[in-house]
Amino acid sequence: MHKPIYQLDSYTKEFDSKVKEVIDGKFIVLEDTAFYPRGGGQPCDYGTLIAHAGVVYKVLSNQERWINYS
Repeated sequence: MHKPIYQLDSYTKEFDSKVKEVIDGKFIVLEDTAFYPRGGGQPCDYGTLIAHAGVVYKVLSNQERWINYS
């Protein structure tokens, strides 16, 4: 992953990224992300991902390596 967007600007609300990998059909790895990951007692960011086809995926949780979506 490149430098996380949340480290550059914690107020970012929209960003473009590419999906690098899908794991077990429910986790995705993004090239770049503005979602702050869970860890160290800090809660993670939630939100939505919108695919080019207009399909909306709800972000249920995220960690440094992947995002869980539905």
